[in-house]
Amino acid sequence: IRRLRLAQQADLARIRRARRGTSRGGDARRRDPVHPGREQQVGGDLTERGARQSHTDEVRGHHDLGDNESADAGRNQVSDAVSVAHEVAGGLEAGTLPPFIGIRIKPLSNELQARSLRTLDLFVTTLVRVAGRRLPANFVVTIPKLMGPGHVSAVARACASLERALKLRPGAIALELMIETPQSILAADGSSPLRALVAAGGGRVRGAHFGT
Repeated sequence: IRRLRLAQQADLARIRRARRGTSRGGDARRRDPVHPGREQQVGGDLTERGARQSHTDEVRGHHDLGDNESADAGRNQVSDAVSVAHEVAGGLEAGTLPPFIGIRIKPLSNELQARSLRTLDLFVTTLVRVAGRRLPANFVVTIPKLMGPGHVSAVARACASLERALKLRPGAIALELMIETPQSILAADGSSPLRALVAAGGGRVRGAHFGT
């Protein structure tokens, strides 16, 4: 038993040494991203609860926009994006937003890509205009169901266009990636596509989430 314990202690010591030699990565001034939570209500309940959660388990206030797939999806998309933007602007003015906040757009599939980018445009444009030409601190757009670098670069270009139109500083809209499809984990040649996905963001990508 004593020999087994000594062996276990030696293994633990090796693990600790290996950890010390491994770079944590990321920007030490920022918290690493966590899996975005789904918040359907955006009013005072979100901002108060989100702020408490951000200090306890680091769940960021996060909004899914345009989830309705019915025939009225186009109309709902407009009203949802605009109403949520107004709610967030109100929270920004009142100082009640959680320290990390963002939106998760729809996937950039052939069927949804136009709607996804339109929702991004509606939300950011409304928020910036209502909030006095500013975005919340640590605001981020999360891209789900990535199939390749083209999805990331398309959103990055849309963000750059919005920044120019709204007179925001270049790079003001940060991106996070959801790594949840086989194509985002393993490329056709067997390599990891993560570097290419991050590079496609043109310096906007600040983190990635693994999950569904």
